Amino acid sequence: MFYLIKSNTKYISEKVIAQVIASKKIEEENTYIFDYDEKNDFENAFLEYLSINFDSQPKAIIIKNANFLNLVKPNKEHVLKFENTVKLNSPNIILFVVDKINKTGKLIKKYKNEFEILEKDAPENRELISFVNKYFSSRDISLENGGAKKIVDMVGKDFDLIFTELNKLDILSVDNKVSNKLIENTVLDFSRERPFYLASKVLTLDIPGINYMIEQYRIQGEPFFLVSERLALEFARVLRYKILCDMKGSKVSDNELYEMTQWNIWGIKNYYNWSMYWNSTKEMSDFFYDVILNKGFFNLLESNYEDPFKLLEKLLVNNILKLKSKRKKA
Repeated sequence: MFYLIKSNTKYISEKVIAQVIASKKIEEENTYIFDYDEKNDFENAFLEYLSINFDSQPKAIIIKNANFLNLVKPNKEHVLKFENTVKLNSPNIILFVVDKINKTGKLIKKYKNEFEILEKDAPENRELISFVNKYFSSRDISLENGGAKKIVDMVGKDFDLIFTELNKLDILSVDNKVSNKLIENTVLDFSRERPFYLASKVLTLDIPGINYMIEQYRIQGEPFFLVSERLALEFARVLRYKILCDMKGSKVSDNELYEMTQWNIWGIKNYYNWSMYWNSTKEMSDFFYDVILNKGFFNLLESNYEDPFKLLEKLLVNNILKLKSKRKKA
């Protein structure tokens, strides 16, 4: 049986996987984890699925990052292997894990009736605060008034990060209580990474997001140098990531990139998605050197402008509009 598990967060996808495996009464020693992004894992996963235990006990084959299912034109050899497997009867199960479902993907579109699709995304906004409160109440831990909001404000909306910080507080709680002071002294404050967010908006060509972030920097009194420096740094890293993918001929996994660079794992998890907003490495490279580095960094820093944020905003928006216009004409 085939399962398609979709979630935008690792924690929830793992919970759903655990529930499926428990419902099928599959033992831990008969659970095998593969990653589509890792070399040979795709082939090895199907070989494991096709093999039967001597005692006939079923196996669970988990394939993480199974985004080949979403591709309109997937690898032909992978399609053939998948289609041959669909035709077989086996006591084993395969759980394909994805962070999105593309209904126009060749294999999903053709074989949607072969999958049991389980979709569950992380809570957002007010639901996050409610989740934090429920997390502690389920453990009989008292959270000081305003503590849940403080945690969400510090960590942001990344559910996996929030869950990591909640586990930390759970361990460090004193007399089944979590005080605001403990939160301030323990939880990683990602709000300090505010300059990082402009880079994410520029990399995704999000003009309204750029307008909003720059206005926030003005309100919060963020130093212009810090913002422009972080924008150049993050854009350069994603450009380097795209070049690495070109050299490899395929996606570079987060773990591979981390091992090569030791960059913050929290930051690089978005690099693949951001790089896909750019039609080519050359397009991205031209934008980086001309707009981000030369005009947005060196030029604005070397000149004594009264409102450099206003000029940076205009520079970014105008050049993104030019880029989009050029694409339409091509």
